Amino acid sequence: MKRLEGPSIGQRMAIGFGVLALIIVTLFAAVYVWQRHSDEALHSFAQVSQPLSDAANELESALLRVGITMHSYMLQPQAPQLERYERALRMANVRLLQLDSAARDTEAHAMFARFEPQLHAYLSATRQLVSQRSLGATVEGAELEVGEMRESALAPLRDFIELQAQRTDASLAEMQQAQQRVSQSLSVAAVLSLLLFAVFAWLITQSIRRPTRTLVDVAASLQQGDWKPALALTGGSADGASARLRSNELVQIGRAFGAAAVALERRAQRLAADRNVAGATAASLEQAELAQQVLAGVLAHVGAELGVVYVFDGGDEKAPLLPVASYGLAPSA
Repeated sequence: MKRLEGPSIGQRMAIGFGVLALIIVTLFAAVYVWQRHSDEALHSFAQVSQPLSDAANELESALLRVGITMHSYMLQPQAPQLERYERALRMANVRLLQLDSAARDTEAHAMFARFEPQLHAYLSATRQLVSQRSLGATVEGAELEVGEMRESALAPLRDFIELQAQRTDASLAEMQQAQQRVSQSLSVAAVLSLLLFAVFAWLITQSIRRPTRTLVDVAASLQQGDWKPALALTGGSADGASARLRSNELVQIGRAFGAAAVALERRAQRLAADRNVAGATAASLEQAELAQQVLAGVLAHVGAELGVVYVFDGGDEKAPLLPVASYGLAPSA
């Protein structure tokens, strides 16, 4: 009976597929976490590093353009050159505001705030120099000083650009690594899921096949007239199977085989007792001998160890019962 006890077929399948589903969910949870890392790296690249790098590079170009147009006006103080300078100055101010906006609410803003006054001072110096030149003043030495201011202001800006380039490369590398992990995890999850499915399918099949094979062997024994293997399947609690065993289809089938074997055994014992009685009747009509043979058959059928057969003399109602046959007792019992 122990070979049939345990979870039912449905419970075995539910346990197997539940464990498989848990493993698959765990794998996909890891994939989700890595995908989040990839998304965070993408967000850092798209929303922070790349905009800062673009704004800083555009600001550097705008500042250089201011210097070029200013020098052009210094050489030829005419309206077209002045217009180009003013357009370059406006664009530089716009780029400066764009970089300030891009750096705001980021860790790069503190670094930008340290050299931002130098940029404004340089632009103001170019404006004063152009204004002096428009009035006909000599500005050769002043232009040299403004050029030095430009280089002094561009140095930290270029450091800022280099730092943002490094952060951009780091974000791209992290994003690529996260995407690789996601791709590898999906591949591993697919292969592992198939492998686990095959393993659990085999284990579930074996856990069902073994007790089923036991039932098949018991059925074959019953077919051949041997009900002893089926009798071993009748074990259980005195008041019936527990709720767990009642839900086990294999145990219930085994109990049905056991009940059939018990019925067959009792039928065989009853037939054997009938044959013994019939044989005793045919062999002798002597009362004591016949009673002894009948008693032996009855005791064998019911499985008793003690027995007595009494006779009653119908001529006298008060006459005592007389023992004519006994088994396991003194003849006078």
